[in-house]
Amino acid sequence: MRLGLLADQFYRTAVDERRLRKEQRVVMEEIRGRLDDPAERVYRRAWGRMFGGALAHPVAGTIASVRPHPSAATSPDSCSSG
Repeated sequence: MRLGLLADQFYRTAVDERRLRKEQRVVMEEIRGRLDDPAERVYRRAWGRMFGGALAHPVAGTIASVRPHPSAATSPDSCSSG
């Protein structure tokens, strides 16, 4: 039953388009703010050189990875395994 509830939440959750866009803007502003900080830039470069691969990726993502996606991706029908 618990697994079924989790699966239902995962596959059938609808996200309000306006709320999603607002959250994307907030996250992108946070990323931009970090990019403006010289210490953060040095940290990211050092982390990338030391670890590479998946560990080198910023936790918050990048502007490109957070950019708005097509609205079809927010509807529950687009996630069905059909």
